[in-house]
Amino acid sequence: MEAAGVATGRRPVAGARQRQPRSFKCVLLVDLARKSRPAELAECGWPDGYDVLSDPFPRPDYDLITCFVTFQYFSPPQAIALLSRIAQSLVAQDGTFVGSVPLIPASDKSYDVAHPFRCAEQVQRLLAAHFQSVDICVTKPAMEGEQCYFTCRRPMTVDANKLQQHLDSYLRYCDGNVDYA
Repeated sequence: MEAAGVATGRRPVAGARQRQPRSFKCVLLVDLARKSRPAELAECGWPDGYDVLSDPFPRPDYDLITCFVTFQYFSPPQAIALLSRIAQSLVAQDGTFVGSVPLIPASDKSYDVAHPFRCAEQVQRLLAAHFQSVDICVTKPAMEGEQCYFTCRRPMTVDANKLQQHLDSYLRYCDGNVDYA
């Protein structure tokens, strides 16, 4: 898996609840670029063949990390490991993590993903071990299926034992509550 994009600069980001806009100094955009955007990757400072799961992020800490329509391509252990890295990169700045995943009905076999998300609670459970605050919003675009958008704040550092416990608990939840048929 490869990641795309690092943007730096001061960008105001308005909150959903009439908050004052916040300026972010350093932003990390996580995406699956594969080899479709090598010029963009190089322009943003990502080395050729970058692997978001194992290579270090370009900087150690960020104010904001985004990850839209990506987590369904990671297996649960990969997603939890990446979330741990994201949370660790946000801790120093008390940063924010925003993104989305599609909610894929069990009857829809057209998606080729490693881990389909079926409901918002599933997304909430995946994120909750890494962030003290997880806000979820589900929308249904006109031409596509439902999207589960999330905003995560107050990242937590989790040790390896807790990560394994979270993975085991998450997989038990999925086995008992999520229809993968």
